[in-house]
Amino acid sequence: MPRKILFLTRQPETEFYIQEQNKYDNVTSTCIFKKTGFLGKLLCKILRLKGSFLFFGDWKENISDYDLFIIRASRYSLEVSKYIRERSNKKIVQWYWNPVCADIHPDKVRGYGAEICSFDPSDCKNYNLKYITPYYFSTFKLPHNKIVNDIYFVGADKGRLNVLLDLRKTFGDQGLKVDYRITKSSKSTESGNYTYQPGIPYHQVLEEISSCRAILDYVQSGQTGLTLRPMEALFHKKKLITNDVNICEYDFYNKSNIFILGKDDLTELKSFIHSPYMEIDKRIVEKYDFKNWLKNF
Repeated sequence: MPRKILFLTRQPETEFYIQEQNKYDNVTSTCIFKKTGFLGKLLCKILRLKGSFLFFGDWKENISDYDLFIIRASRYSLEVSKYIRERSNKKIVQWYWNPVCADIHPDKVRGYGAEICSFDPSDCKNYNLKYITPYYFSTFKLPHNKIVNDIYFVGADKGRLNVLLDLRKTFGDQGLKVDYRITKSSKSTESGNYTYQPGIPYHQVLEEISSCRAILDYVQSGQTGLTLRPMEALFHKKKLITNDVNICEYDFYNKSNIFILGKDDLTELKSFIHSPYMEIDKRIVEKYDFKNWLKNF
């Protein structure tokens, strides 16, 4: 593992992840931008890419301390790479954990010697990127709550609302208790069938996962990479229900633990959920832990 790693993200909602990453030796994780008030955010948007370095956080003062820079790909990525490369010749990685169709085109983050990696196998093939699996944290532990729901879903709408509601009805018709927390997104349209829920911090997500038997994973159209949900199911030993037909190709796949919508028999869903979870080899689980994920670089 490199001596010191700087992990940069632009999403302030990942604060819980940032705190967890910072528990690992030799890792400093932080947001690209320093916290600013309304006027600061407005000015940053006006300046967009050129001049955005004026709002970079304190990390920009310590670039010489690091041997590896991992940047969550975004519209600001190229400006960040440029700023780092002008001050360091160490390795820079642009890391996608969103499909390209829902994020920025790789051509807009290429440059300054940065390696571009993605969690999505199709994007890697289509855009000549390096494939790296997603990661999770073995340090995340669930509270010991009573099981009160059979199926739990948390996530943004992203144009999936109607199909998610159809699935909820299908699950309910089988006598399964379902808990949905769907938040509004840019692709949302007002619907009288569902009231969007507010976002919650990740520690509350863990609370709600602890109270369910199975996690529902419904990937966006055009996405072939793993979402966070399979990682949660794997690390917390929960059943997984997913529409990702490619999941059977992963080393942690076990038919007793993972139900594939459109492939497996829906009439057997209830018995699947209430059957015992089959333990997965510890070495396979550890492969996806953040500490081991860093070794990919």
